[in-house]
Amino acid sequence: MKPCCGCILLSLPVVHTAVGRAAFLSPTATPTRPRHNAVPLCGLSSPLLEVKDRVDLPTIGEPIAVSPIGIGVWAWGDGLYWKYNEKEDPELQETFETCFKAGCNLYDTAEVYGFGRSERLLGQFIRQTPVAEDSVVVASKFGVFPWRWTKKTVVDACRASLDRMGRGSIDLYQLHWPVPWSNEVYWDGLAECVEEGLVKAVGVSNYGEKRLRSVHARLKERGIPLASNQIQLSLVY
Repeated sequence: MKPCCGCILLSLPVVHTAVGRAAFLSPTATPTRPRHNAVPLCGLSSPLLEVKDRVDLPTIGEPIAVSPIGIGVWAWGDGLYWKYNEKEDPELQETFETCFKAGCNLYDTAEVYGFGRSERLLGQFIRQTPVAEDSVVVASKFGVFPWRWTKKTVVDACRASLDRMGRGSIDLYQLHWPVPWSNEVYWDGLAECVEEGLVKAVGVSNYGEKRLRSVHARLKERGIPLASNQIQLSLVY
């Protein structure tokens, strides 16, 4: 079974210990001792993460219940860093099914991972696992490049991600990184994605405290909660 590029954790409302490359942090979370240890995902006969362990991802409507451990799928489709080969697809499908069977329902991708290939593979694996279609929580990210400087670019990129994954909406849509200029434009773009029904929850990635407070306040003006800040938190380096 092919390993994932790293696991992610959602910390709402509690900050957990990460077992991979990244962690999701709530802007209002209070750090506590982790409730879960890392668990093996091979040879499973029953879920290791139960529904009762899930935490709520805030939206403008009903919260989304997510497993405290999620799967980062950067390696799925990325040939530059992870040396992806399409011959590995059956093993990646097996990896997805094993993680889902373990009780992991949160999967994190981005449009820049494999230039969209990661999103396509994730959507394909979900469709090929019918029991997963209605219960998987998908997170993806907008690449904040300098040639994208309007809120419309966020909406257009979101639609393109949806097309690649073959989904009607994204559960969690995030800005992949902050920039030195006009971040407010991108925050407004996130809000429009919510208001147009393209996404259920929005967040950011790699944000420091000052920008985190600013985006939280900006979204709050439109009645939209900031659901997450995805940051690197690794036990390896």
